Amino acid sequence: MKRVIVIAGPSGSGKSTVANLVAKRLGLKSVDSGQIFRKMGLEHGMDVITFGVYAGKHKALEREFDARVAAMVKKSSGAVMQGRLAAWTCLGFDIAAKKIWLTASAKVRAERIARREKIPFKKAYADLCRRDRENVIRYRKTYGIDFDDMSVYDATIDTDHLNIKLAVEAILKCLPKVWLLKGDVPLMKRPLKMKK
Repeated sequence: MKRVIVIAGPSGSGKSTVANLVAKRLGLKSVDSGQIFRKMGLEHGMDVITFGVYAGKHKALEREFDARVAAMVKKSSGAVMQGRLAAWTCLGFDIAAKKIWLTASAKVRAERIARREKIPFKKAYADLCRRDRENVIRYRKTYGIDFDDMSVYDATIDTDHLNIKLAVEAILKCLPKVWLLKGDVPLMKRPLKMKK
């Protein structure tokens, strides 16, 4: 049986880093939908924020993006999928998955983005707020999705006070609780090694 785990959340919630580590720990393929979206933006000569607005006006691009992500997951023998709409993509393409939502306050998310992008906090916060607003509008307009609807997720984890290692452990700990069949969680194939 193919194992698919979705790790979703807003920008700066830790989903990309954590999803990659969970995938390594479980020996599964990591499918980063944000990376795929950024690549599509570059293919159109746009940064991710500009491309997000543009894609919102061109539904065919959104559908192409969804199809690319779903194809990567379907080709794998098992995957950890990450992205804001990864859970909805699974639902739309009939991919059985366990879905986890990571959350964090806007302040903490902006601090993380500022560190990662090496930009001032104020710029990171303004960009994050703008992107969050535009995404909510885009998702509702394109897909009819209420981004605040958490009913599609099996678990929610607040990462405000969790470092990467603790966030990974929180996900691994909650997987047995959200898996439907006993013994259906993939065995951990690799120990987690964190840099200090």
